[in-house]
Amino acid sequence: MFRWTSFQGYDIIKVANFRPERFINRIITEGISVHNIRRMNRYAAMMTVSHRDLPKALALSEEDGCEIEILRRGGLQLIAGFLRARLALAVGLALAAAALIFLSHRLIAVRTEGCDANLTAEVFETIEGLGVRRGCRLSDIDTALITSHLKQLDPRITLVSASVNGVVLNVSVSLGEEDRHEANNPPCSIYADKDCVILRAAALDGKLCVQPGDAVKKGQLLVDGDVTPEGAETPTLVHSEAEILGEAAYRFSITVEPTANKPKKSGNSRAYARLSLFGLRCDSKTGFERYDADPLYGSMLTAFPLPIEASCGTAWEIVIAEERLSKDEMIAEALKRADIALVTGIPSDARLISKTTDLVWNDDGSLILAVNVHTIENIGSQRYL
Repeated sequence: MFRWTSFQGYDIIKVANFRPERFINRIITEGISVHNIRRMNRYAAMMTVSHRDLPKALALSEEDGCEIEILRRGGLQLIAGFLRARLALAVGLALAAAALIFLSHRLIAVRTEGCDANLTAEVFETIEGLGVRRGCRLSDIDTALITSHLKQLDPRITLVSASVNGVVLNVSVSLGEEDRHEANNPPCSIYADKDCVILRAAALDGKLCVQPGDAVKKGQLLVDGDVTPEGAETPTLVHSEAEILGEAAYRFSITVEPTANKPKKSGNSRAYARLSLFGLRCDSKTGFERYDADPLYGSMLTAFPLPIEASCGTAWEIVIAEERLSKDEMIAEALKRADIALVTGIPSDARLISKTTDLVWNDDGSLILAVNVHTIENIGSQRYL
């Protein structure tokens, strides 16, 4: 009998009344099929009824003053209805799986490493000349043949390696001339990039213009790249290099309002069905713009060659509503914003030496968090002469 009910679709309900057995006897008298009756306590019982009989049972419960709570829904009827509405999805998923299986044996991309723009073009041209291109079978790729041909492209090449990783062909090229792109160091001076107090200053090249203990402003000259001797007619310009450490001060002010928009359940709910395959899922329409789903029943569809799981459950509508924050929530939000401000507003190589925070509660209920930070960090930015 339970299997027959499962084909029709069933609901497991909880009946609460002063005498629930009287209500059970009445719905049986009215022709409603009831199974798996279990008493939960003195005033409540749990049972299984079919989808078809549930509306009639609800109508009788209103007449008798009973409370009926749907604990779980299931049955092949509900799943079959969802599958009929999503037949195109099931076919599409099957075709996508077949395409993935086909593409897993084909070359999708070629990745190069250690090549400049010109050499990269030559590498791709050589590889395509050997019949290796996107879409070819992975079993047809001869990495040894690719390696031997690429070594002949440029006399600077000292090492070539080619390997297939999944559906990607990786080609790595090492060149013997490490200084082939020798850096050009044009003349420049160094200026302060923030207000600070100089702690240490040593010029490797250029004329040092500040001493430890000096308070400098942003944009002030620290190391001059013009080292022309006095009276010389031809200017002497150098690429300034220096090690300059300074103590910098930062101040961040965070304001948190007493209310905030938060997602919450509205109390509206609807039954839903879901199909899942390889982590992808498709839900039946609920009519809610946003919702939170609570799966209650699920099973694998053994009739399909793919691992498709069908499940049924309840979808709860999620709405954005303004709520008043507690003081603890406001402080936590202010501290979180302050941490973000410290990460984005202070250089990653700076060393924190002090940090103080002040909380101020305004009359309107808002909170102001003031954060004062002192750091030791490298000071200076180059400007070309």
